[in-house]
Amino acid sequence: MLRHGGTHDRAYLVNESLYRFLASHCAAAQPQRYLEIGTREGGSLTVVLENAPSLRRIVCADTWGGEGGGTGRGGHEHIDRLLQLRLWDGEVRFLDGDSKQTIPFLRESFDLALVDGDHSEEGGRADQANVWPQIVSGGCIVFHDVYHPAHPYLLTVWQQFVERHAAEILSHHVIEEPYGVAVAYRS
Repeated sequence: MLRHGGTHDRAYLVNESLYRFLASHCAAAQPQRYLEIGTREGGSLTVVLENAPSLRRIVCADTWGGEGGGTGRGGHEHIDRLLQLRLWDGEVRFLDGDSKQTIPFLRESFDLALVDGDHSEEGGRADQANVWPQIVSGGCIVFHDVYHPAHPYLLTVWQQFVERHAAEILSHHVIEEPYGVAVAYRS
């Protein structure tokens, strides 16, 4: 079931395809380990929590700053509160700072990863490259905003990622509306 957990209506509408995909994927695949780059207000995280009761480990990477559509809150305390309100009893780790610098030092495996952080060409490419080796066989990487009008290069970044890793990708697809969600499953 797709619920948006109290996210603002506008935020829900522009992220609807992402939220629908995450809800459906989590309900079917029941991931246990989730990495999220670009947590912001916790909308995507809420959808994952609501649809994956098997979830045991979350890693949230964000600058918590105001750039690139971020929260401007300066820290992750609002996500701590969100997890407490949802009675989250699993493990959580916060990687505070630029994901291009924090993710390369992360040595974990994930069933599901959302890349929705730095929307620059360099940032998107780096996040994909740093996350992909940590996705388990059968796991999934999700890359958001590939059709966002402010970031027209992100679709090319995604296509180049798919070409580069074709031998390791079981399947992939893109959901076009409203801002685009690209998905690849690791073989």
